Amino acid sequence: MWYKKDGKLIGVLNDYDLSSLATESGPRGYERTGTVPFMAVDLLTKRGQRGEVKHLYRHDLESFIWCFAWISLRYKAGVLRPRGSRPFDDWAILDAVTCGDKKTSLVTHKEVPDGTH
Repeated sequence: MWYKKDGKLIGVLNDYDLSSLATESGPRGYERTGTVPFMAVDLLTKRGQRGEVKHLYRHDLESFIWCFAWISLRYKAGVLRPRGSRPFDDWAILDAVTCGDKKTSLVTHKEVPDGTH
């Protein structure tokens, strides 16, 4: 989203996944919300998928890092890489737990995707 202030465009990121109305009790923070490829690894475990892992602010920070990696590796010299050569494309079609396992493996084994810097 964006708005104008003093003739400049100001970008705003809104995340209403865990929002609630002021007249209702808010979410407990155990709800599984989000887009799987960008979710924190803790939330992509079997326990996380059952709602047994409390959603914490650090999960939001980790989500930002996964978004940054996803976007950064989809482009080369400002041009979208062709389908099949973009790292992590398969994360978008995996179930949550399998995607979490792939992320854990990436971090644990420090695998650098082919064709990246």
